[in-house]
Amino acid sequence: MSLADFDSMKRIVNEAILEFNKQDFERSYQLCVELMDQIPLQFLSGLSDVFLIKGLVQLHKGFPDEGKENLKKAGVLFPQNSQIPALLGFQYAQNGDFKKAYEKLRIAEKAKTDNPVIKDLRDYLYRLEKDRIPGVFFNSIPKSGTLSIWGALYRGLGVPKIFITNNVKSFKYEIIDPEQAKKVVRGNCVAQGHVAATNLNLFLLEKVGVRKVVVHVRDPRQAMLSWIHYIESLYVAGSFLVLDYPLCDNYFSLTCEEQIHCEEYFSKSFEKKIDQHIEHYYPMLIQWLSGWINAHENPKCSLKIKFTYFENFKSNPENFYTQVLSFFDIDRSEFDMTDSNLQRKSHFRSGAVNEFRSILTPAQLERLNIMTPDRIFDRFQWRK
Repeated sequence: MSLADFDSMKRIVNEAILEFNKQDFERSYQLCVELMDQIPLQFLSGLSDVFLIKGLVQLHKGFPDEGKENLKKAGVLFPQNSQIPALLGFQYAQNGDFKKAYEKLRIAEKAKTDNPVIKDLRDYLYRLEKDRIPGVFFNSIPKSGTLSIWGALYRGLGVPKIFITNNVKSFKYEIIDPEQAKKVVRGNCVAQGHVAATNLNLFLLEKVGVRKVVVHVRDPRQAMLSWIHYIESLYVAGSFLVLDYPLCDNYFSLTCEEQIHCEEYFSKSFEKKIDQHIEHYYPMLIQWLSGWINAHENPKCSLKIKFTYFENFKSNPENFYTQVLSFFDIDRSEFDMTDSNLQRKSHFRSGAVNEFRSILTPAQLERLNIMTPDRIFDRFQWRK
């Protein structure tokens, strides 16, 4: 479409609004019909796809309200796409609004009956209403295969995925969202977080009635190295990233734009980048692990905690998932193992277990070993 076409359509829109404000609704309606006749169907379909993709990305990143709004806009622009109401139906079902979920299912079925997404929604609603299973709370240290495991669990069980926290982009400040935690208590969902075992988080979990949590751990030395590679990949891809720990000495005095493109850090050698993270990021991992050990050993903590290990997940995934399901009293037959494969898109880079031993300098490794309490090495059987 040319700029002249857009100018012409804009004039029609302005005139339609003017007539509407004058309460000449018939004329306003005629102008709208005239406008729609000028817009190619292919253009509306393409514009709808833009909102659809944006909405799906927002849903994936844990912004359900924004994601749903963009799906709705996509549906308004191109109602012929039966996938859109079906996807909205999934969102309503995940929030327990079955009435709206079925409304969206009927709309999708009218548009097209053979869309596989529609069948998935139909099966999904049946499962949620007829075959309730206990809620799963999977809590992990960052860079431990979280997305792969979480994805396999909710897909394999055929239930919704939810974020159990306020979803700030920092595991250091994640706080349990009581309303989300209540969904775990009701069952039929898999919740994920990087929640620290703070007094507040433990209190909120106990208050709403969450009784069990899997705490998934990884050798913090390797988790730190994977995190460094991860933020490097974000920088190369041009993604926005503002951290809650300093990448350089004057990090917190920089503007947000300068933090996102922290040239002082990203121009350093990889060895110097590791040094920066040993100083400022590694202590956060140690604090996280120590907190959950304390909670596990505290007889006054009512939360039943099961530690799982990245190393076991890598070496024997079938046994790994079986242990998780058993902990939550879920029959193995409820789980589709074909959805637990590791080839799906995730944040996996290499998935290495001991890569850090060949990357860190002897001095860096010694420093990390000194910073790591013996109780962490002993509890999780990691070698110095």
